[in-house]
Amino acid sequence: TSLKEYADSIINQYKQSIPDFNVIESSTDGSIKLLNRPAYRILSTNVQDDITYKALEMGTIIGNRVYLITYDAEETEFSKYQLIGQDMINSLQVVGLLDNDKNAEGETIINDTIPRT
Repeated sequence: TSLKEYADSIINQYKQSIPDFNVIESSTDGSIKLLNRPAYRILSTNVQDDITYKALEMGTIIGNRVYLITYDAEETEFSKYQLIGQDMINSLQVVGLLDNDKNAEGETIINDTIPRT
């Protein structure tokens, strides 16, 4: 599955299951990175109990797994804590992923070394 296909699928699932879900912006062009890999980014809002929430979700696909992280807050508070949320996203690490290989363009390739059961 490509990043675009996955992100489109997630957006459709959210639209069906989350009341008043609205995409503000989404990106799947590869310019966003998570775990040193191309990632999707979805910025959205939704309403729960008359409170509007804003959420940022970023994810990447490595092998047959999706690694994602989200930051959400009340819409009025989102920008207040956005730098902290972005720092948390930037610090994401997954135990068992090694970034010791490079592709032909010199970009880091992360190998999934988590044992499969």
